Amino acid sequence: IRAVVMASESSASAAKGAAGAGSHPVYLRVYDLSRGMAKQMSMSFLGKQVDGIWHTGILVHGREYFFGGGIQALPTAIVESSFGIKPVQVLLLGHTSVDEATLMDYIRGISPRFTQATYNLFTHNCNNFSNEVSQFLLGKGIPAHIINLPNEVLSTPLGQMLAPMISQMQDSMYGNAHTQGDAVDPFTALAGS
Repeated sequence: IRAVVMASESSASAAKGAAGAGSHPVYLRVYDLSRGMAKQMSMSFLGKQVDGIWHTGILVHGREYFFGGGIQALPTAIVESSFGIKPVQVLLLGHTSVDEATLMDYIRGISPRFTQATYNLFTHNCNNFSNEVSQFLLGKGIPAHIINLPNEVLSTPLGQMLAPMISQMQDSMYGNAHTQGDAVDPFTALAGS
């Protein structure tokens, strides 16, 4: 796990104690990478209303877990200050009895599938990661409209026209990032803008 900053053990313990034994809240933090532009312009460009370009992270045990150039685990304040973006929505997905050690074992197990090299804007992104973690913790995924957004965009004429170009740009970004050590996914790219 590439965790830039890990929450202190005392704050993690405090979060566990506050949640009660066997009942840890699991939140989905939803960010709009377009910062409102998708909602304003999607109908004109796509002929379909798209309310945001979603990035998500799972908040549990005092940390937000997300796929950004690898799996990240950060306190929410660090996520917001590092990337300069706040969630547009925080959804309580449910409560889990999965403890932090078990979650970390799970994350270590799936980390080879969630690397900079495996990131794909359309098919293997932060939302797919959040969905898998939610399935593990709660036995259910994240809201379908978030997971289905790439397919909705790709189903439009403009989306079909742009898909090859976006894929080529992503491949080029991966090639450059691979040699320069930078992150490929758009959420991590926000930190540099």
